[in-house]
Amino acid sequence: MASAAAAAPTTGPQRPPLKLFNIGAVHEAAQAILNAEREAVKRRVAELEKALEGAKSAGKTEEVTALEARIRQGHVAAGISDPANHIAFVKRQVDLKAEPFATMHQRRWEKFVVPKLMEAAADHKVVGDALPEETVPELNLEVNFGMTDWLGAHGNHLPANWGLYSPEVAITTNDDRVRYFSLLLVDMDRPNLLTNSYEHWCHWLMILENNANIKEFLSLSTNIPVQRRLVIPGGNSPFLGPQSPNTPNGTGKSAIAQPPAETPTLPGTVVFPYVPPHPAMQNPVRTRRYLLTVLEQPDAELKIDMEELKRAAQEARERAEKETDRKSWQKEYVGEGEKRLQIGERGALLPMMKFVKDKGLTLRGYGFWRTGWNLFTPEIYTRLGIHEPVFGLLKPGVNTVPRLLKKIDTATELAASLPGPLTSLTSAALKNFNMVKKPARPRPQVPTRASLYVERLRAEDAQKALERATKLAAKPTKDVKIPKSGLLPEVKEELLNKLPRVSLVAAVGLVKTKEGDVAKEFKGEATKEHKMTRYRYKNV
Repeated sequence: MASAAAAAPTTGPQRPPLKLFNIGAVHEAAQAILNAEREAVKRRVAELEKALEGAKSAGKTEEVTALEARIRQGHVAAGISDPANHIAFVKRQVDLKAEPFATMHQRRWEKFVVPKLMEAAADHKVVGDALPEETVPELNLEVNFGMTDWLGAHGNHLPANWGLYSPEVAITTNDDRVRYFSLLLVDMDRPNLLTNSYEHWCHWLMILENNANIKEFLSLSTNIPVQRRLVIPGGNSPFLGPQSPNTPNGTGKSAIAQPPAETPTLPGTVVFPYVPPHPAMQNPVRTRRYLLTVLEQPDAELKIDMEELKRAAQEARERAEKETDRKSWQKEYVGEGEKRLQIGERGALLPMMKFVKDKGLTLRGYGFWRTGWNLFTPEIYTRLGIHEPVFGLLKPGVNTVPRLLKKIDTATELAASLPGPLTSLTSAALKNFNMVKKPARPRPQVPTRASLYVERLRAEDAQKALERATKLAAKPTKDVKIPKSGLLPEVKEELLNKLPRVSLVAAVGLVKTKEGDVAKEFKGEATKEHKMTRYRYKNV
């Protein structure tokens, strides 16, 4: 009975039997279809070329233009159907000015980069804070620093130590006309103590053409010609001093950008040379937005009056100095390094859209990235030769100022006694520095058998932990893969953003120990008042 029941046919819908396909045969069939289509396109192109010769001999101008466009489309279609071209395009072993690669490049930009850029610009409020309305870029703008591999700058995170030198910038118009552009890099979130608000600040302004008319550096008249595609080499940073020999150069997020073997030749006149991003330490933490724009000029010349910018910067400082109730920490410090960088003039040039409107420019392309303070930022200020500010909010309370001053004094002592730069500290040492804790002296104790046994167990545990850490460091990580080219893929960049931070008071103590920084000797009104008060640390 059991065997009969098992042999009885089952009811209900039956699944069709699975068919095994030969993948190689499927690939060959697809390749044959593509080859057939490509040959058909080539035959149509050959017929169009014959018709073009007849139209040229007959003097039919409009027909010649139409036939040339159809022939160009045919060559593009034939090239796109070739898998070898796609492989070479992905490997970036092609000339993006030539077809079909120019079309493939344009399609990738339209379908992938532009939607991400528009979404990121809205999320990070670039629209509204810099751009007056949602703006669709018309030009393909590619930005890459020495250790990035971005297809487009759409809110990517850039460690400050990666942006020490100007990026490589590629502008693609896919237009045979010669058009003239200016390149403007703006810090959208620079604190301005004179106005007690955030301002736009120019990090880089280049107007692309070599035959610029420069008269005593008072009025600049320059421009950048672009025909189809222009690549501006990176690696320029004229204000940056040499790297400290005590700062270790790590890998990945801890890598420090290095200068190129030769200083690049830029295809235009630089009005304001490149200054690397150097976001100040802020509490609450704030990541700054850096907006790079491509602005089309109405003609081949753009004039900028440097003398007018100097006057505007000086007038702003004089207005702030006349305010007698302004405290010392509310004043903008301008030393020799700040004058060399033209701090005031770079701020007077903007806001960005006012500059665009006043000069009759048109925004054609843009991209932006985000940079925050990290352990490498203090050295960037030192290499630029400018004062490093620290911004923070104090909690209200009766003893806020004296308590804070005592902590700053302690943090300054700890910073002066650090064994090396912040990037070389162990996690325990960095934690003590952040908490402003002086290392406690161990109390003398008489060793006992039990205490010696505990010390031996602690030493064994520490040795085992060290061995485990060594093994983990030797294993290749699965989260971040460094390709042979040394570039970091943008899909993994968010994993590289987590560098250790320092507390607000620790950052102040660090600045007060820096050689050459005005903060080392500077004392504001609040500091003087509490330093001169007897029993100033009472009830603290």
